[in-house]
Amino acid sequence: MIAIISTLVNLASIVLYFGHVKRHKTLSGFVNDSFIALIALGDLAVGIYIGTIFSYDLWYGDDYCSSRLEWLSGVTCGFIGVTSTFGTQLSLLSMTCLSVFRIFSLKPCYHLLIMGRKMY
Repeated sequence: MIAIISTLVNLASIVLYFGHVKRHKTLSGFVNDSFIALIALGDLAVGIYIGTIFSYDLWYGDDYCSSRLEWLSGVTCGFIGVTSTFGTQLSLLSMTCLSVFRIFSLKPCYHLLIMGRKMY
Protein backbone atom coordinates (compact mmCIF):
# COMPACT_ATOMS: atom_id res chain seq x y z
CA MET A 1 0.00 0.00 0.00
CA ILE A 2 2.81 2.42 0.89
CA ALA A 3 4.59 1.68 -2.39
CA ILE A 4 1.46 2.50 -4.40
CA ILE A 5 0.89 5.77 -2.54
CA SER A 6 4.59 6.68 -2.84
CA THR A 7 4.60 5.98 -6.57
CA LEU A 8 1.45 8.00 -7.23
CA VAL A 9 2.52 10.99 -5.13
CA ASN A 10 5.98 11.06 -6.71
CA LEU A 11 4.52 10.81 -10.21
CA ALA A 12 2.29 13.80 -9.41
CA SER A 13 5.28 15.71 -8.04
CA ILE A 14 7.36 14.98 -11.12
CA VAL A 15 4.61 16.19 -13.46
CA LEU A 16 4.00 19.28 -11.31
CA TYR A 17 7.60 20.36 -10.92
CA PHE A 18 8.76 19.54 -14.45
CA GLY A 19 5.77 21.56 -15.66
CA HIS A 20 6.86 24.51 -13.50
CA VAL A 21 10.48 24.32 -14.63
CA LYS A 22 9.61 25.70 -18.06
CA ARG A 23 7.74 28.73 -16.67
CA HIS A 24 10.43 30.21 -14.45
CA LYS A 25 11.92 33.55 -15.35
CA THR A 26 14.69 33.40 -12.74
CA LEU A 27 17.56 30.99 -12.49
CA SER A 28 16.89 30.46 -8.80
CA GLY A 29 13.34 29.19 -9.37
CA PHE A 30 14.45 27.02 -12.27
CA VAL A 31 17.24 25.35 -10.27
CA ASN A 32 15.04 24.92 -7.19
CA ASP A 33 12.21 23.20 -9.05
CA SER A 34 14.64 21.11 -11.10
CA PHE A 35 16.27 19.69 -7.98
CA ILE A 36 12.90 19.02 -6.35
CA ALA A 37 11.77 17.16 -9.48
CA LEU A 38 14.96 15.09 -9.39
CA ILE A 39 14.34 14.24 -5.72
CA ALA A 40 10.83 13.10 -6.66
CA LEU A 41 12.26 11.00 -9.51
CA GLY A 42 14.69 9.29 -7.11
CA ASP A 43 11.89 8.66 -4.62
CA LEU A 44 9.77 7.23 -7.43
CA ALA A 45 12.53 4.73 -8.21
CA VAL A 46 12.66 3.72 -4.53
CA GLY A 47 8.86 3.35 -4.53
CA ILE A 48 9.08 1.03 -7.55
CA TYR A 49 11.75 -0.97 -5.70
CA ILE A 50 9.59 -1.31 -2.58
CA GLY A 51 6.53 -2.31 -4.62
CA THR A 52 8.50 -4.95 -6.52
CA ILE A 53 10.00 -6.41 -3.35
CA PHE A 54 6.55 -6.52 -1.76
CA SER A 55 4.97 -8.27 -4.76
CA TYR A 56 7.75 -10.86 -4.98
CA ASP A 57 7.50 -11.45 -1.24
CA LEU A 58 3.83 -12.26 -1.73
CA TRP A 59 4.71 -14.46 -4.70
CA TYR A 60 7.41 -16.54 -3.00
CA GLY A 61 6.07 -16.35 0.54
CA ASP A 62 7.48 -19.06 2.78
CA ASP A 63 9.11 -20.83 -0.19
CA TYR A 64 11.83 -18.18 -0.56
CA CYS A 65 14.58 -20.40 0.87
CA SER A 66 13.94 -23.11 -1.68
CA SER A 67 13.88 -20.66 -4.62
CA ARG A 68 16.50 -18.22 -3.35
CA LEU A 69 19.02 -19.02 -6.10
CA GLU A 70 16.36 -18.54 -8.77
CA TRP A 71 15.48 -15.11 -7.32
CA LEU A 72 19.06 -13.91 -6.84
CA SER A 73 20.17 -14.94 -10.34
CA GLY A 74 17.07 -13.53 -12.02
CA VAL A 75 16.79 -10.36 -14.07
CA THR A 76 14.22 -8.84 -11.71
CA CYS A 77 16.53 -8.95 -8.70
CA GLY A 78 19.28 -7.23 -10.68
CA PHE A 79 16.90 -4.63 -12.07
CA ILE A 80 15.44 -3.63 -8.73
CA GLY A 81 18.91 -3.59 -7.18
CA VAL A 82 19.99 -1.05 -9.77
CA THR A 83 16.71 0.85 -9.36
CA SER A 84 17.15 1.04 -5.60
CA THR A 85 20.73 2.25 -5.85
CA PHE A 86 19.90 4.76 -8.58
CA GLY A 87 16.92 6.14 -6.66
CA THR A 88 18.69 6.59 -3.35
CA GLN A 89 21.81 8.09 -4.90
CA LEU A 90 19.79 10.47 -7.10
CA SER A 91 17.75 11.65 -4.12
CA LEU A 92 20.79 12.15 -1.90
CA LEU A 93 22.80 13.96 -4.59
CA SER A 94 19.86 16.20 -5.48
CA MET A 95 19.18 17.07 -1.83
CA THR A 96 22.84 17.90 -1.30
CA CYS A 97 23.03 20.07 -4.41
CA LEU A 98 19.77 21.82 -3.50
CA SER A 99 21.08 22.56 0.00
CA VAL A 100 24.35 23.95 -1.35
CA PHE A 101 22.47 26.05 -3.90
CA ARG A 102 20.19 27.47 -1.21
CA ILE A 103 23.13 28.26 1.07
CA PHE A 104 24.87 30.19 -1.71
CA SER A 105 21.58 31.92 -2.57
CA LEU A 106 21.29 33.18 1.01
CA LYS A 107 24.94 34.21 1.32
CA PRO A 108 24.46 37.76 -0.06
CA CYS A 109 21.54 38.34 2.32
CA TYR A 110 23.55 37.05 5.26
CA HIS A 111 26.48 39.30 4.36
CA LEU A 112 24.19 42.36 4.36
CA LEU A 113 22.72 41.31 7.70
CA ILE A 114 26.17 41.10 9.30
CA MET A 115 27.14 44.49 7.89
CA GLY A 116 24.07 46.02 9.58
CA ARG A 117 22.23 46.98 6.39
CA LYS A 118 18.61 46.33 5.70
CA MET A 119 17.93 43.69 3.10
CA TYR A 120 14.77 45.27 1.73
